[in-house]
Amino acid sequence: MMIKRIIILIVVTYNSLVAMQDSDLDGVSDNLDRCPKTPFFHQVDSFGCSTKILTIPTQSDNNSLFITAGYGYSISEDLLGHQKEHIENIQINYYQNRWNYALNTGVYQLGDKNGVIDTTFKINHRFYLNKDIRLNLGAGVKFNTDDFEGDKSDYILDTSLYYYPTLKLSLFSKYNYTIINDKENKIALTNSYLFNIGFGYFITPKFYSSISYKNRKSKFRSEDTLNSLSSTLYYQWNKKWFTTLLYQEDIYDEDRHRVVNFKIGFKVW
Repeated sequence: MMIKRIIILIVVTYNSLVAMQDSDLDGVSDNLDRCPKTPFFHQVDSFGCSTKILTIPTQSDNNSLFITAGYGYSISEDLLGHQKEHIENIQINYYQNRWNYALNTGVYQLGDKNGVIDTTFKINHRFYLNKDIRLNLGAGVKFNTDDFEGDKSDYILDTSLYYYPTLKLSLFSKYNYTIINDKENKIALTNSYLFNIGFGYFITPKFYSSISYKNRKSKFRSEDTLNSLSSTLYYQWNKKWFTTLLYQEDIYDEDRHRVVNFKIGFKVW
């Protein structure tokens, strides 16, 4: 009898441990988990399947509209007196079924000069290669709304890839190619590009930080390719309001360029 009781106790204890085991730490035991190995940062339903992924508004898939207002400045050591160029811009993003429609415009001030920056309209679509990898493909037009002589509308092609390997970490790379249609005026022009690679981390579900390396080719043929490091902080105050702060500085270049940008965003719906 004693041996039988011990065997029953061992079986019951084993079954209890199996029932409580949660390999992917999503709060749903393995015997009930229909989606094993769910990444740690996913919110899950009662079956252990993802219902929401930690993400910043610029990666939304929902039917939503965001308005973002920003102020920033850049300092270039190759400009006389290290002049600051101030830029104030507004951006509208509409998301629907993995499509993103973005409109960006603003004004600038450089010394005694001021005017309207080019207005950009872009369309982007997101593809889920699997639950951890997202591919974005987009195209757009940069309309000539500034007052620079010879400027015409340019065309933009871009792509980006996001990978969420473990926990709250994200790895990303981006490539942007701009077809320049501006009229040459004593200065030779060429198509430009921007390559960006980096990583980000969700410190909390509302606080995201990223560091990236950028390689940029100017539309001016005589200018060297610029290399820079940038850091971005994103914080979501509540369901409606969020802010971002960016700092960027060139590296490996004799004429240093620094960029600081602050944005505040509002979710309309």
